[in-house]
Amino acid sequence: NHQYPNKFSYKNFQKLLTILYYTLYNIIKIKYYEVKVMDILKESRKQLIKLIMTTITGNFGSSILSFIIGLLILKKTESALNFGISQIIGPLVALILVPFVGAIVDKYNKKIVIVIAQTFSIVSLLLYALSLNSNAETNLINTYLLLICLKVADQFLNNAFASSVKKVVCEEYIQKVKSFQQIASSGVYIISPILAVFLLTKLELIHFVLLEAVIEFITILIVLFINFNLIKTEGTENNEEKKVLHLFVEGIKYIKDKKILVFIIFFAMFINFLMASVSVGLPYILINEIKISDYLYGIVNAAFPVAMIVSSIILSIMKDIEYPLEFSFKWLRGITGFLLFLGIALLFKHSNISYFIIFMIFAFGFDFVANFANTPMFVWFTKAIPNEYQGRVFSIIETGCQLLMPLGILFYSILFDKFKSSYIFIFSGIVLLVFIFLPYILKIDLKTKEF
Repeated sequence: NHQYPNKFSYKNFQKLLTILYYTLYNIIKIKYYEVKVMDILKESRKQLIKLIMTTITGNFGSSILSFIIGLLILKKTESALNFGISQIIGPLVALILVPFVGAIVDKYNKKIVIVIAQTFSIVSLLLYALSLNSNAETNLINTYLLLICLKVADQFLNNAFASSVKKVVCEEYIQKVKSFQQIASSGVYIISPILAVFLLTKLELIHFVLLEAVIEFITILIVLFINFNLIKTEGTENNEEKKVLHLFVEGIKYIKDKKILVFIIFFAMFINFLMASVSVGLPYILINEIKISDYLYGIVNAAFPVAMIVSSIILSIMKDIEYPLEFSFKWLRGITGFLLFLGIALLFKHSNISYFIIFMIFAFGFDFVANFANTPMFVWFTKAIPNEYQGRVFSIIETGCQLLMPLGILFYSILFDKFKSSYIFIFSGIVLLVFIFLPYILKIDLKTKEF
């Protein structure tokens, strides 16, 4: 009886202390990670708000300016081809810059890249404002040069933002970021065409240009307060020592090894070729053929972003989509349906109000289904592509998808100058319907979750 307590005190008490130590250690560790996770979630919410603010400021001025520039080109030249040239600039610039944009974004600090891109936009706008007293022909050339400069800046800006989302917010917020950015940009696109038409009678083009420069500066101020390294990612490569072209080649190799990615890029190339029928056809038909009022034209343009907002709200409250590729292909059928709807509707003569209703239905329906086809894919890319490759891969994907867009715009610009618009939309809808069956013919696994 005398030795038993001593024996218990010496060995078992030591074990008890060890157990208590590790229990307390694990409790503290769990609490620490809980607090850390809560802090990250809290910061992610703040980062989300800042990203939305940059989306609003970044799109507000540019959407008003681009709307007015497109409207003035169509009204003053009355040529689908001149308007088409203004639309070709974006894809051509993207194609020329593809070896550099993603590699530079992956190589250098993304915040610095964004600030430099925004500053370049501001300088271009100010120089354009100074040139607006020239004659009409010179103004048109200067307008094309401005569009080139703004597209160069946008390529770096958009790529830097897209490839940094994974480090700006936690994974739970990635789909929310994409959806809320769509909602914010769509809200701006609703207001901007209506506001642009209203202000066009009150202000000169130079005032819109200067307004855009001020808004771009505000965007820079917001960007400076965003933490681009909130989330630490594992296994990232050090790209700082590598040359830009070497980084680009690495990005090409990464995509080349992913057969699904290659298929998506080539498929999207042909889809975007056909979608040029909408980007060229709608403004040309409404302004030059139907001769709809500027006010109603602005409302039709506003229907696109309304559809984006509605679809984005639905996507933001949905759970993560299990099979993004299959989901997107199902919604592509809806795009086919709306192209055929518009083509058949245009076979018949209507009053201006009837035309207005037809184009409102088309604009809303078309962008609604397009957003359901696009957003899940970009969320999937953001989650699945390693962070150190995202700048290059996003740049190659985006440019690859738009590779045939210039040809599409030229092709449809010529078609709309020579053929009935109804036949063109029916033709595009039938061709798209054939393309949608391509994955089944090639036996592509649409239920894949990995590249």
